[in-house]
Amino acid sequence: MLVLLAAGLDVGVVAGGYFARKLDWSSSRLTYVTLSEFLGGLTAGAIAVVSLDDESNGGSDGQVAGAIVLGGVWGGFALATYLTRDMKPHARYRAQKLAKPPVAITPFVTEHGGRGISLAGSW
Repeated sequence: MLVLLAAGLDVGVVAGGYFARKLDWSSSRLTYVTLSEFLGGLTAGAIAVVSLDDESNGGSDGQVAGAIVLGGVWGGFALATYLTRDMKPHARYRAQKLAKPPVAITPFVTEHGGRGISLAGSW
């Protein structure tokens, strides 16, 4: 069981790192999605408490409640991600048009030890 948990955590970290490269969410969108995850889990937890009775059904009530709460968290995430899909991306991911092409003045050294200044850029 412990090996399965460790493997699942490792796979989750690798998948999260892979998919996070493609995210362009603003902090506002992240706040909405996080709040929806919390509210989804809270709502699902309330549903689990109300729907499961106190009598033991072979000890599986805890697993059922955990599955319900996990489903609520993922449901909140999916709903918020869908509803906030048209929000503006973070400022660093927006397409920026440069007014002028960049030009740089850089020092250089020739192969015989000579020194000078070069102008580099695109025109």
